[in-house]
Amino acid sequence: MKDFIYLVKSDLNRYEKATLFSFILFDTNFLTVFLYRISHFFYKKGVPLLPKIIMNLNKVLNSAEINYASIIGEGFRINHSIGIVIGSGVRAGKNLTVNQGVTLGGNFNKIRKLDEKIISQPYLGDNVALSAGCKILGPVYIQNNVIVGANSVVIKDIEENIVVAGIPARKIRVIERNDHERTNQVSS
Repeated sequence: MKDFIYLVKSDLNRYEKATLFSFILFDTNFLTVFLYRISHFFYKKGVPLLPKIIMNLNKVLNSAEINYASIIGEGFRINHSIGIVIGSGVRAGKNLTVNQGVTLGGNFNKIRKLDEKIISQPYLGDNVALSAGCKILGPVYIQNNVIVGANSVVIKDIEENIVVAGIPARKIRVIERNDHERTNQVSS
């Protein structure tokens, strides 16, 4: 329970300063994150059916499907929840930022070995920002401090500290110190 509370507080800190109560009631973007955290909490506790019910409630209320089995680190922020899909095998580090229409998922049962584990879905490092409409498909590894441009399609690993864009995504430039500060700013 302590971990759950810590994660929710770290997520809330990525949004403008407000109370948890007001955010749950009035901010659909934070509500999407909060419902994911609840479904994942019950999934880890082995509670049957409830994680799936909460995940489906999130689909109905917020038009976002974040699988309860995915593992997303602290500081998870969604700027616009409509059309987000995050698959069950996805693993993401701290401070993941997601915008509308983003898909993180498998790619026709392609698999690979990463750090002695067999993976079929994306692994993301810390401080990754995913712009509107981008697709991260298959067993790819996106390292730390990466910004993926709007409508990009990532099907290969991405090195750290770069901005990528295009179909397929390719390096556009090296990350500047203030790029992530702008990406993590509070949206109105």
